[in-house]
Amino acid sequence: MTKDLFSVLIASCLALPAIAGNVTIPTLTIGNDTYKNATVSYKGGLTAKISHDEGTKSIPISKLAPEHQAALGITPETISRETAKMEALKEKALEKKKKQAAEKEQTKEKIDYAILAMNLEEMRNRPTYYLSGGEKKRVTIADIIALETEIIFFDEPTASLDPANIEKFKNTINKLDKTIVISTHDIDFAYEWADRFIIFNNGNIIADGDYAIFEKNDIIEKANLRKPILWQTMEVMGYKDYSKYPRSIEELKKNYGELK
Repeated sequence: MTKDLFSVLIASCLALPAIAGNVTIPTLTIGNDTYKNATVSYKGGLTAKISHDEGTKSIPISKLAPEHQAALGITPETISRETAKMEALKEKALEKKKKQAAEKEQTKEKIDYAILAMNLEEMRNRPTYYLSGGEKKRVTIADIIALETEIIFFDEPTASLDPANIEKFKNTINKLDKTIVISTHDIDFAYEWADRFIIFNNGNIIADGDYAIFEKNDIIEKANLRKPILWQTMEVMGYKDYSKYPRSIEELKKNYGELK
């Protein structure tokens, strides 16, 4: 039965023996160097190892005499094949180096963005033990932002932050196309920013919904919370339709006339 050429080539490659051997030469001369009682070992690749009276040395197999190459099982095809393998490895190493350089540059860009976003430029090179509690909090937030994970969790991110940096944090996360989960007791921040509210009490979920959740006085009382200041303000002013309650001062200024 006649085999196709592809199968023959594959079978031939699989059948190639591993090149490995030793040859002992009383006096070996390579270029201007002479080695006494030399044993040449070859285990593949483009170099052979010479063990001699004064030590050991690696040399390119191309420098061995043809008869020594033959004694070690090295043929022109061997050199060609090993050269191709070495070139492929070099190319792969170069590609890996380029990829690492690109990733390093991308990481730097992410870090620079996070530092700028959290107003940390002036303290970029400052040791962390010189930072205040609020500054350390901003560093922690910047660290999380720089990671760029698909889901980001923040635990009390506004704690220890002054109002200006809370605004920076809020503006930054508003630009992130990510799922963001925040654990917080900052009711006013949550009311302005969040789309979904999950309220816990003693480790159990007692409410899950949109901002209308603040209409439920029993839930607010059970969770030891309070209604947002803007919500309370609208109630005091006599507005009943919470669906029109502003979620921020900007909304209050813009829509105040429509709320009457």
